[in-house]
Amino acid sequence: MSTEHLTKRLIANFCNISGSKIYGSQKLSLTELKLIQKQTLMMEESPLYILDEPFMTLNKFRAQALKTIRLKGVKLIFIDRLDGFYSEGDDPEKLDISEVCKELKNFAENHDVTIIGTFCLLRGNKDWDPDDKDLPKTMEFNDVNNIIFLYRAEVDADEIEEFAHINNIKNKVLVRVMYPRKDLVLRFIPELYRFEDIDNEYEKESFIDALRTITKRT
Repeated sequence: MSTEHLTKRLIANFCNISGSKIYGSQKLSLTELKLIQKQTLMMEESPLYILDEPFMTLNKFRAQALKTIRLKGVKLIFIDRLDGFYSEGDDPEKLDISEVCKELKNFAENHDVTIIGTFCLLRGNKDWDPDDKDLPKTMEFNDVNNIIFLYRAEVDADEIEEFAHINNIKNKVLVRVMYPRKDLVLRFIPELYRFEDIDNEYEKESFIDALRTITKRT
């Protein structure tokens, strides 16, 4: 995703303005325009740096990360798609995700920063339960410090009949932290590109209980 797209999503998130308006498909009011202008100025002054360079290699990452760490004091780095790193050379190939994780973990420990990376799992139908079995075969537990799975039940609602009895699954996201294992529930607001906590504890627990019931059936 380009810097422009990420910035527009951040503006929608911070300003509580629908992304469809930010992207120009709906007209913005004068109040919304002023709010966007104010928020954009605040973002320009914030310690946030986005690099959307394609064909990222580990050497390029190290160089860019060290530059921002030394000049800007960066302590937290987000990487979108850990499986998007390439080897060096004229004919680059994608690196094995295990190799990438090992290198990034070593870099983080050596330079006292936290690195959070994402990648998509290719999971089979009728298998909602995220777990170690979903990780790439080459990836080992000691390659990272922790693993967090995100799962949206509504995506599989058409494939898994048992989801039919779960009320209000729309935009609910299961967050499973592996070490130590803990299940959380957040609400995803797609028009604002935002995850929020759910105040109603019963609503969260009933959602998790329903997923556990499906696990027993399958």
